[in-house]
Formats: sequence, C-alpha cells, structure tokens
Amino acid sequence: MARNKKTRRKRPFEQHTDLEDFLIVLGIHIKTTRKKNGFSSYETFAHDIELSRAAMARYEKGLSDMRISSLLKITDGMGLTLKEFFTTFDQSTVKKTK
Repeated sequence: MARNKKTRRKRPFEQHTDLEDFLIVLGIHIKTTRKKNGFSSYETFAHDIELSRAAMARYEKGLSDMRISSLLKITDGMGLTLKEFFTTFDQSTVKKTK
C-alpha cells in the first residue's frame, strides 16, 4: 500500500550551500581567472569562445545558472582544465557573500 504522506525531497545543493551565493562566487572566480589569464574584455572573450556576450555577463555576475558545456567553453577558452580552474576556487567565500 502506498504512503499517503508526501515527504519533501531535498535538492542536492541544499546540503552544501545556497545556489544563488554559489553562482555569485563562481561568477567572481570566472571573471578574476579570465582577467588573470590576459582576457581583459568579457565581450571579446565571449566572442572567441562562441558564447553570447549577454550569457557571459550573466555568468560573471552570478545571475544565471550555466550548463556544463558553457563552463567547459569558458575553461577551454582560458586554456585550463576543469581541475586547474577549480583548484583555485575557494568555495568558503560563498559564506562571506551573505
């Protein structure tokens, strides 16, 4: 017999951090890493990696969740692997953005 009570399923990210805060910190990391790697203009960088300027701006501001394929375009465009990109990613700053 099926249960009548519905239990709320936790979303995967709820255990780790708030998604909005995570996206803001990820966006800051993308922007600082891009600049550190010599790409001063997000517009030119977005064009070079075939992302729209609007999407790149949203990602760097943490306003939009991104697909893995977009993150791979960004890291590839910087000449980094995902491991290299996230090696310098400090998720503890997520708590500092609140």
